[in-house]
Amino acid sequence: TKEVIDRAKFQPQLVEASVTKDDVAFLGNDPGSDVDEAWWDERVVQWFDVPEEEKPAEERKRVLVIVDEMQAIPGADYEAMLSELGKYGASFVMATQSLARLEDLSRTLRETVFANIGCLVAFQVSASDARYLTWEFDRDQVSEADLTSLSVHHCYVRATVGGEKLPTFSMALRPPEDGDPSA
Repeated sequence: TKEVIDRAKFQPQLVEASVTKDDVAFLGNDPGSDVDEAWWDERVVQWFDVPEEEKPAEERKRVLVIVDEMQAIPGADYEAMLSELGKYGASFVMATQSLARLEDLSRTLRETVFANIGCLVAFQVSASDARYLTWEFDRDQVSEADLTSLSVHHCYVRATVGGEKLPTFSMALRPPEDGDPSA
């Protein structure tokens, strides 16, 4: 949130020097009902040790925030995080099952997310999501039918590398290896 960003910029004594294992222990787990805006504020502040804008870009601490099922985490101000924290070294990997779920969080969240995307990956999606995504992937190359009929482990990718937007491409991923049934 803006308050968190301001605290990190102007009150560095309130920011811890390093990210600990406990700071990211919630990843991959359901954080539960204890997660609220104050919890997020505390976590985000802990990721930065001093005002990052005062450091040369090559010295800024890089932080990767991975959020699966982003719509399921209450209290997170994704719009503020996306629009501001990239300036301080944060990158985001965000996933959701449906773009409509973003609308449930905020009327403007979908537009904010898409305005900040460097790499967009879409596996098989619903027809309503496909209607929106065809514009993001270049409507002349990827149709709604393409997006709704993708096979398992196949996706479309739109990436920006070194500031250059690459043409949309499709990709097949290796399926996961079979697990140990005795485990």
